[in-house]
Amino acid sequence: MLLSCCSSSCRCADSCANRPFQSRVSKKMKVVK
Repeated sequence: MLLSCCSSSCRCADSCANRPFQSRVSKKMKVVK
């Protein structure tokens, strides 16, 4: 599920789990030809 991003005024600070794009949480991938 994709959540909308929080603003800079989020009270959770670094514990915020609603910022997948800012924190770049993603699976490691490699290019396969």
